[in-house]
Amino acid sequence: LQEDMDSPRSGRRAEVTQKGSELGPLVASAEDLSCNVSALDDSQKERLLTDKEKGL
Repeated sequence: LQEDMDSPRSGRRAEVTQKGSELGPLVASAEDLSCNVSALDDSQKERLLTDKEKGL
């Protein structure tokens, strides 16, 4: 009985680790993209402000 109980658990653990490894990079990349986009937006806003100030 113990072997039967352990075998499916190990299989489930393997599936979970595989899913985690697959989702991990995707989530990280999504977070990085959002951070990069926000940073670009901030820099663009600053440039627009400086341009407006120069124009004024």
